[in-house]
This record gives sequence, structure tokens and C-alpha cells, in this order.
Amino acid sequence: MKTVTVLLVWSLLFSASALTATSYEDLAMTQPKFFVDYTVFADSDRNRLEVYYKIFNDALKYIKKGNNYIANYEINVIVLGKKERQITGTSLERSYVLADYAHTQSAVGYLINQVNLRLDPGEYILITKLIDHNSNDVSTIERKFVCPRFKSAADISGIEFIQELQVAEQPPQFIKGDMLTVPVVERSFDGDGDTVGFYADLYVGDYIGKQLTLKYAIRSEHGSIDKGEMTVIPTEKIA
Repeated sequence: MKTVTVLLVWSLLFSASALTATSYEDLAMTQPKFFVDYTVFADSDRNRLEVYYKIFNDALKYIKKGNNYIANYEINVIVLGKKERQITGTSLERSYVLADYAHTQSAVGYLINQVNLRLDPGEYILITKLIDHNSNDVSTIERKFVCPRFKSAADISGIEFIQELQVAEQPPQFIKGDMLTVPVVERSFDGDGDTVGFYADLYVGDYIGKQLTLKYAIRSEHGSIDKGEMTVIPTEKIA
């Protein structure tokens, strides 16, 4: 079934000190270096689960080859349903190449990537494993989540936290329509000039050409709330 959608990027970029969000990290690590986040979107027949992962440079072990330093890692993504039976999953192996030793020890350098899975509405458990093939270390993040049943009349997807990046080449996995949507993943901010954006799909059903008002609220860790709204008139776009 085709879905009529409009792609939106909220232009609310704000001081990160105003944001409270849950971070999903590997708590087995002394200082977490592996983070996972996710968003669910409607698709043509089943929902699309996007799983984002972030690995800091110094979380991996590197082998020097020529003038480069290479980390070899594997990401396993598994979705469990009722009675913890596996519903779907995937695995990918990647090499991460850095030009010098100093970058391998960087506590601020990182890589971000994503994995997509097709999924029916329901309640699930998401298990994401990072396997370092050079050290044989394994890091695991597990959490429960709901894959919603989107309403055909009008609905909105999950919200993806995104960051503004200036890159020479746009990674295709982060392209939605004509937009570059690089996920934040970690969702922790120092409040010193950090900004964050939001991306969502709006499923407008029969509301093509009609004015819609979207309201939002940002709650700080101190309980204060920043509220606002935006108006949009969607034009037809078939996903």
C-alpha cells in the first residue's frame, strides 16, 4: 500500500541544555563508547525500523597495515517478539580505517551508521551487539520498543534526532528525499553551543493541500517546558 507523505525537518535548533532525552548505551563499559538509537517510519507495506549506532574511536582495537590503522568490527541487530522468539535481524561486518595512531586513541572521534529492518506493528525487544574482531570484545545494548500501527487518516512517524554536518560526500544511508539526516545517536549534550534538530515523516492521508498545525514541547531536566508550533500545507509526495 502506498503512503502519501510529506517530509519535514523542524527548524527548531536550540541550546542542548534544554533537552532531556534517554541515551541507550553499553553500561558494561567503564566509560560507554557504544550507543544505539532507533526510529520507526511507515513504509509501502510494513514499517521500517531504522537502528542507528555510534562507536567512538578509542572503543576499537586497531591493527597497523602500511600507513593506516584498521579496526574490524561486526554489528548484529536482532528483534525479538513474543516469548523472545526472533522476528528478524541482520549482521554486517565493516572495516574502519584511520590515518594515524593519534586518531585511534581519540575520545571524541567516532563513526555513525545505520541498519534498516522491515517490521510489522507490535511490541518487541531490540538487541544490538558490537563485536570487535581484533580484540574479540563484545558489547551489547538491549531495550524494549513499540513498532506503532500508523493511522491511515493522518499520523506522524517517530522522531529522529539529527545533527548538522558539513560533509564532502553525503552518505546514501542518511538521505531521505533530498535531505541529509545524520542521526545524533548519543543524545547527550554539553549545553555549550550544541544544537540538535528533529526529523519526522508526516502521513497526511486526505489532508493534501490543507493547512496543518504541528505543536511541540521540549521539557528540560529541571521541569521547564518550551512550547511552540509550526504550520505546514503539505503537497503530494508518494513514498
